[in-house]
Amino acid sequence: MEGRQSWRGFSIVELTISLAVVAIVVAWGTPAFRNTILDARRAAAVNAFMHTLYSARAESLLHVEFVSVCPSRDLAQCSRPPANWAEGWIVFVNRDHDQPARVDPGERVLERHPRLEGIEVLANRDSLVFRHDSFTGTTASFCFCNARGGRFARAVIVSQTGRPRLSESDAYGKPLRCN
Repeated sequence: MEGRQSWRGFSIVELTISLAVVAIVVAWGTPAFRNTILDARRAAAVNAFMHTLYSARAESLLHVEFVSVCPSRDLAQCSRPPANWAEGWIVFVNRDHDQPARVDPGERVLERHPRLEGIEVLANRDSLVFRHDSFTGTTASFCFCNARGGRFARAVIVSQTGRPRLSESDAYGKPLRCN
């Protein structure tokens, strides 16, 4: 073989420009990607909690029993007040209607939800009791916050009848606050 074989590749200038373009695109997209992840985590936590409240209310109405929802660190027993709902929660049939709610022998735990990562839950109640006459007895508010603060928080507000609703403001229409 006579002659030289030519190898075509990238010059150092082309490689530098390509890397600069990639770096700009990544730098531009990173904050949006972070917000997407934080939104998804908050939405998953709120949806899980809403599901818990709907299923506890339905269980109470269906089986004519008192059903309690309470924060639980060990997912076996209600945490003592003041409790942190972000550490997890349980749902159980509260046959003796004790307040504060406690899982007693013979009371069936219906649902266990583990710790919420990266989410803080501010609540005005240490437990909820759903009664078979479709009343919870008290209203309740739960504010789900993440690292971005109140502007990105969501509230779950439980009415006197036990129906939860999702809100971007508190029960009085004021902006949500995260501590």
